[in-house]
Amino acid sequence: MNSLADIFALWPSDADLGRDLEVPYSTVASWKQRGSIPPAYWRDFILLARRRGHPEIDADFLVRLHARTPAPGAARGFAEDDAATFHAPPGSSAPAAVGATAGGHFSRHRAARRARFQTGREIEDHVDALREEWSHR
Repeated sequence: MNSLADIFALWPSDADLGRDLEVPYSTVASWKQRGSIPPAYWRDFILLARRRGHPEIDADFLVRLHARTPAPGAARGFAEDDAATFHAPPGSSAPAAVGATAGGHFSRHRAARRARFQTGREIEDHVDALREEWSHR
């Protein structure tokens, strides 16, 4: 497995995948077209893939597939020892990248940026918390 297309190919059709995830066919088709699976569905994908005999599909695998290509001037990719380059923004216990821009349209959502998650387990915990919050609305 080297791509998102390989993950989608685990199901005979987009309709079958949609039924397993309980989403419309058109939703799955749009994910394929975008080449991206929303993080809110990663846990479901992981569990369904395991049921289909693919334990190699885990949160770390999905993070690697969804990671953007580093900018040409980037020194190196993210590694476990890079955790020292992250710190919590004011008023938040979530880490954010050092040197992140202070302004911008999404600056108030700094805690939700991808840099917040350092492990696959943290992503799964975050998705679980979001689902719990939405189930009470």
